[in-house]
Amino acid sequence: MAKTNPEELTKVERSRQERKERLEAQKTGSGDKKSLHVKKKRSWVLPTLVVLAVLVIAAWLLNGYGVPQRFLTAMTVGGEPVKVSEYNYYYNNMRNSYARMVGEVDLNEVMPFSLPSASDEDSDESKSDEPKPNPTWGEFFHQQTQDRIQTTKILVKKATEEGIALDESDLAEIDSTIEAMKKDQGSDLAFNNDLIRRYGKGFNEAELRKVFNEALLVEKYKRERMQKIEISDDEIESYYDQHRDDIDAVSYKYADVFVDPSTIQFEDLPEEQQESLKKIKEFEAKAAGQSSADTEESVSSVAETTVAEDKTEATE
Repeated sequence: MAKTNPEELTKVERSRQERKERLEAQKTGSGDKKSLHVKKKRSWVLPTLVVLAVLVIAAWLLNGYGVPQRFLTAMTVGGEPVKVSEYNYYYNNMRNSYARMVGEVDLNEVMPFSLPSASDEDSDESKSDEPKPNPTWGEFFHQQTQDRIQTTKILVKKATEEGIALDESDLAEIDSTIEAMKKDQGSDLAFNNDLIRRYGKGFNEAELRKVFNEALLVEKYKRERMQKIEISDDEIESYYDQHRDDIDAVSYKYADVFVDPSTIQFEDLPEEQQESLKKIKEFEAKAAGQSSADTEESVSSVAETTVAEDKTEATE
């Protein structure tokens, strides 16, 4: 069959001819049609979601067991890292102590007073005449925590440098204390849960033992240092003469305490307090210009006068 001139073909005919040529080209030498290989696109959505879910669950479990708190650093003292779990112990221990004394406080509330810290002594603000604004309770707890940790770590290092260490009796005392705490809680699980509740995630028996070791070592260092200190009377007198103004100066704080007397049950008080309250009342009477005895006498006189007037009226 003679090939038709492409220029003489219509558009439809050209399309049919091109299709026929493509089909012929797809056939193999045996006349069979070649198999088509279609590349499939891989979907990474599902595997990515699975990996993310695993990471989230792992992070949740690790955080629940306090693993990050035992490895993350909260601060450093002399190049030694202080982990978050240990920092939380000192912080929460201080908060709990204040809660027992003054009750729970709002950490964002500004304190009604300000206490000096170790870091204030070397700061430029402490040398300024302008008053420093009172911190919030949260800032106060964090500053006191940092001061406490710094002091402890420095004294532990000094004790180690001087060869002071805990002996078997010291370690036995720590063991006895921890065992007593476990006995109070009833089980090891309840004991560890109580540590987490009081001091935060990541704090466990090992962390507690470390804190107890350092605290006991610091106390031992202080005792041995005090025994080595020898001060003569002349040195004391000389120091006093040089710092007389500082020593003789008195700093004090006062607070007004108001008590509603109507809320006091006089009969329920111990005898000593009853006697003290009686003296207070006598003092108040004298301050008003009349003693308690004069008050009783005047009341008696008024009563006698009233009775006499009533008798006179009855006689008339």
